Amino acid sequence: MNKKIGFYFLLAVNFALVIFIAFLIIRKEHFKNLVPFISQGEKLPEIVFIDESNQTLNTKQYQERPILLFVFERPCSTCTKNIVFWNKLYELANKKAYVFGVIQDLSDMFEIAKIKKIPFKLMSPANFDVFKKKWRVHLNLSQTYLIYKNKVKLINVGAIGADDMKEIFSMLNELEAK
Repeated sequence: MNKKIGFYFLLAVNFALVIFIAFLIIRKEHFKNLVPFISQGEKLPEIVFIDESNQTLNTKQYQERPILLFVFERPCSTCTKNIVFWNKLYELANKKAYVFGVIQDLSDMFEIAKIKKIPFKLMSPANFDVFKKKWRVHLNLSQTYLIYKNKVKLINVGAIGADDMKEIFSMLNELEAK
């Protein structure tokens, strides 16, 4: 008797799971907002940024080459560690891609650039709350994005290392060949 109950219980759980997955597929737009980070392959919502010289930049302006985007804030231990790798990525990739750093607070921008000797352009979202919501950014972790034609080709959350750099550079070479 207990085997029959167990069988029916598992059957009911599987049926409920299939119904739930079907519901999520139907409600894809709603579901994507539940995912904690923007996903690889996902199209990015347009965002306006302000750079160090108070110029506005729009993500739609940069379609012809890939974009490497480093998102961070202060204080952030992985961000501090990643700056070394990000600077190296900039040296290797600035001819193949646009390279930008995104920081939450404009007032931190100049201090960070000076202290960490950041060679890439820093910018801040014109409306940080919109950026955080639309891109589902979590600033307690650094994020490295490779974007091409307004789609996420790669996202790395947290600390990056030499293997991550190789993967990013390999993807840049593939995109350049297209």
